Amino acid sequence: MWRFFCLISLSAAFSVPRYYNSSHHDTSTQMPMKEVDSTVVPLPARCIPEPKVVSLRTGEDLSLQYFPSCTRVDRCGGCCTLEEFFSCQPTEIEILNMRVIIHKYTGGNKLMPVGTEIVKVEKHLKCKCDCIVKEKDCNSLQKYVKQQCKCMCINDDEKEKCLQADPKLKFWDSTSCSCQCLNVKDCTTGYVFNKHTCSCESEQRQPAGQHNNDFFGR
Repeated sequence: MWRFFCLISLSAAFSVPRYYNSSHHDTSTQMPMKEVDSTVVPLPARCIPEPKVVSLRTGEDLSLQYFPSCTRVDRCGGCCTLEEFFSCQPTEIEILNMRVIIHKYTGGNKLMPVGTEIVKVEKHLKCKCDCIVKEKDCNSLQKYVKQQCKCMCINDDEKEKCLQADPKLKFWDSTSCSCQCLNVKDCTTGYVFNKHTCSCESEQRQPAGQHNNDFFGR
């Protein structure tokens, strides 16, 4: 009898569907999630215009009630190959003029009509995967390489000098295209940090015209 009871208990245990606690998504609710036994082959999310929720509030005045407060408009979305370099971006846009109704809280849960407002909202018509980093993101010491979707430093001489310096003191920063100290120290009174030597030096030793914010080789 005891063996029969154990077999029934085990059978019941294995017949119960598996549930997951969703508390890692939202700690305020306990929502069971059933796991589907069969596997699903996902479809790729192509880079296309798709409905996205867009706020229609134009100000931060919380006493104003907008109706509707949000809507759905087509915006570019989806996956791109090499997502560290590419993102889904619009290539054709139109502006929608949306009329919203505005009321104002006057106290006692009462609303007073204020009027209407035209809110301009972007609607994406066409999309494509394109570089995240654009030519406009490059500084004066960089050139844009479209094939690699990145800005590259053009001051090679300064880079070479920096790489020949003590690696325990300096490194080459490819974002600012400058040689910088690994550790910037807070100096005591009467001393300033020299970014050429990466050390604290007496203010009296600072050459005329040299400022504390000068970088190596610049």
